[in-house]
Amino acid sequence: MVLVVDDNPDLVDVLTRLLSRQGMVVLPAYSGRQGLERVRQYPIDVIVLDAEMPEMNGLEVCAALRQMAAACSIPIILLTGRETPEICLEAMRLGVSEIMVKPARGQDLLTHIQTYVQVSRKAREIEGILTHSPLSGTHQSVQGPSLVERISLQKRTVEVEGKGRGWNIKGVEAAANATGNIPFS
Repeated sequence: MVLVVDDNPDLVDVLTRLLSRQGMVVLPAYSGRQGLERVRQYPIDVIVLDAEMPEMNGLEVCAALRQMAAACSIPIILLTGRETPEICLEAMRLGVSEIMVKPARGQDLLTHIQTYVQVSRKAREIEGILTHSPLSGTHQSVQGPSLVERISLQKRTVEVEGKGRGWNIKGVEAAANATGNIPFS
């Protein structure tokens, strides 16, 4: 299930139609608070979140999500009209998986959403296998970050390069080594 959170109903409707045509279940929310309520009510695979909203902006929503146990590892795609170093760095600190500048190309956004939906579903499936012992029927605690959190951390590794008058911040794919550590080189 994809949660689309934006105060612009036209954008929410366009994204809902685009994703629905691809067979995805879309849950619309028209404010940050409504988005948080939806996360409490439904199993969300990925959140597409507007950065600039009244009352509660996208970064404030991210901070609230990361405090919720059920939502702390949901991938978040942040849509922003202005990509400043401050927004990008704060988004990364809050665990945003992707930052896309509006207007985002529909196919690019769709590809990112499809990827995160698949990753979320597979991670939940694997975590279910890892935490449930079929022999004893008991659940076991798994130490360390969840699989979704580890994948999300890999996506958030950033490379910052000075470019002219501003900064270009790009997500860098980093592979976890055999011990589960994520290299930040």
